[in-house]
Amino acid sequence: MATKTKKGKLLDLTCSFGGVAIGDKYARIGVLIDRAQLKPNEADKHLCGHRIAVRLLAVPNGDSADDERLFDDAKDLEAIADVKRYAVTPKEISIGLTFTIEDVDLADLAGFAQRGGKLMIDSSEKLPEEEKKTRGRPKKADEDEEEAEDHSDADL
Repeated sequence: MATKTKKGKLLDLTCSFGGVAIGDKYARIGVLIDRAQLKPNEADKHLCGHRIAVRLLAVPNGDSADDERLFDDAKDLEAIADVKRYAVTPKEISIGLTFTIEDVDLADLAGFAQRGGKLMIDSSEKLPEEEKKTRGRPKKADEDEEEAEDHSDADL
């Protein structure tokens, strides 16, 4: 069941974007959020183990994401991302946004690396149980629908 606020945004958070990692099926970007804006119970409710509809806004280094933009110098990206977990320190909460590479422009995503900006979440729904177990890593033989064949060294 998706959660959404009446105003359209579930969360609107100022953040810092970390590095971008690109694999064969998925791309991921780290996000740091000040704990003054997001409490762990909110992260549990809306982020951890959820698929979220996001809009990312990155501004040039040194600019504030809350300032009105006079020039078109901000980067903007809308996509669906998965958040498997979050980490908490006394000052911040960190999450990783994982995107399927077919659903996001990788060059656009790379432009967010190491910049400040905003994370705006329009909706959030729990990840399907199957995807919680397997997304982002290969399935194990006992997770496949068909049994994997056992090959001994003599067969090779």
